[in-house]
Amino acid sequence: MFVKTPNGQSPDPQIIDRIKKALSSQLSPRHVPALFLGVTDIPYNGSMKKLETAVRKVVNGAGLNTVNTSACVNPECLPQYVELGKKIGIALHKPKL
Repeated sequence: MFVKTPNGQSPDPQIIDRIKKALSSQLSPRHVPALFLGVTDIPYNGSMKKLETAVRKVVNGAGLNTVNTSACVNPECLPQYVELGKKIGIALHKPKL
């Protein structure tokens, strides 16, 4: 889970614990993510919807050229997701062929 923090620092353990407890009690323990990563910003479109597909693509190594950055209000935050994808080295979603 990406958590917006000052300067993209790692989220505070107390905040992570609160998020985990809320997800576990309000949804189910299966909804609690294994990773919590700090980011400086979350990409949004003009109507302030999160660009989850764009993040999924760049985290999985698709590259910024595969994402419609003109639809993003804050495209300057996308490169950090490319770097995080390289750093963690996991695929959140395998693209269909």
